[in-house]
Amino acid sequence: LGEVPEHWGIMGLTKTIGPIVDYRGRTPTKCDSGTLLVTAKNIRNGEIDYELSEEYVDPIEAEQLLQRGRPALGDVLFTMEAPLGQVALVDREDIALAQRVVKFRGAIGRMTNSFLMWWLIGSACQQQLNSLSTGSTALGIKASKLSAVVCAVPPVEEQQAIDGHIRESIG
Repeated sequence: LGEVPEHWGIMGLTKTIGPIVDYRGRTPTKCDSGTLLVTAKNIRNGEIDYELSEEYVDPIEAEQLLQRGRPALGDVLFTMEAPLGQVALVDREDIALAQRVVKFRGAIGRMTNSFLMWWLIGSACQQQLNSLSTGSTALGIKASKLSAVVCAVPPVEEQQAIDGHIRESIG
């Protein structure tokens, strides 16, 4: 991880987040209109790019996909494979989530969603993800291995300040 301030905590990723909602299962039937399906292709560099892959599913099938948990504004989306380790915050709730995407949120009082996103995007976390991944043509990670990813966790006030600084610096 490199140098970490003494007052920051160091803990496994799963200790910093709430439940992981995994949308794996059968592939939904695509259609020309309906509920927008966010796939791993849409999640890039901290944002959801809806134009990269405009796919839709029937609203009834979307409801079935979301029975495990509806995406709420600010939730963290994380790609488990193809590509591994891309992250974005949910910016709209009228979406369905596809396979290879998991959703979670920072544990209240321990990890903000924005800081969590920046941590997951950062090189220290990305190196850990790559070392824990498997696959020859497309790297992936099992949800059970996420507990082995170690996070540096500053106090929430510092997380908010870091988030503000990053957002200001990227414009």
